[in-house]
Amino acid sequence: TNTTGIVPTTGFVDSRTLAMATNATLAKALSDANATLTQPEAVNATLTFTGTLTATRDVVIPLVGKKQWTVYNGTGQSLQFIGPTGTGITVATLKHAIIRSDGTNIVRVTADT
Repeated sequence: TNTTGIVPTTGFVDSRTLAMATNATLAKALSDANATLTQPEAVNATLTFTGTLTATRDVVIPLVGKKQWTVYNGTGQSLQFIGPTGTGITVATLKHAIIRSDGTNIVRVTADT
């Protein structure tokens, strides 16, 4: 007999949103300005960018764990991939690269191809 008046929990539903990695591709057209990816954009495994740019632009990526991305720079200028803090790397125009977050910086895994 339960004399405490407390009913034991028999189950629950977890309604929190998880930032889970997907194998999806983000295709994003950039304006001629720096861009900051949202968390839902950054969970994609592949990030592709297009746009008419007049100078190298920053793509700011949330520093979540040790995530890795394949990126494609389809713009007419270089793109620097960087976190809100720390250092980043630059990918040349019309090139692919694999990059990752080390929790502090965005670092290069492969050379531009």
